[in-house]
Amino acid sequence: MVPERKPCVLVVEDEFLTAVLVEEALAGAGIRVLGPAASLEQAVELAGHDGVDAALLDVELSGGDEVFPAAQILAERNVPFAFVSSCAGDRIEDRFVARPMLSKPFQDSEVKALAARLLMPRGL
Repeated sequence: MVPERKPCVLVVEDEFLTAVLVEEALAGAGIRVLGPAASLEQAVELAGHDGVDAALLDVELSGGDEVFPAAQILAERNVPFAFVSSCAGDRIEDRFVARPMLSKPFQDSEVKALAARLLMPRGL
């Protein structure tokens, strides 16, 4: 018997403690985590990874980089994603304003619910 594949969520987060909290929340929901990616370069690389079912993206990364190039790759691949950020919603590029956003600080239950919402349309 082949074991059931767990859904995989890409996490892009440059703050170590926040990344750990997101990872733990997702693992508690039975979700595999890809990453966390702490830089734009890592985020772009992992956004093209096969097997990514959804993504949670911090907007502002180290060095002042913004995550939008990785978001564009995910959008082109039809991978659902949401922003998890402490920055104001007006910082989101116009092409992504319709994407869900979870503000920091957050509760584990909010991360789990957001991931479940992103994964639902994919039938996972």
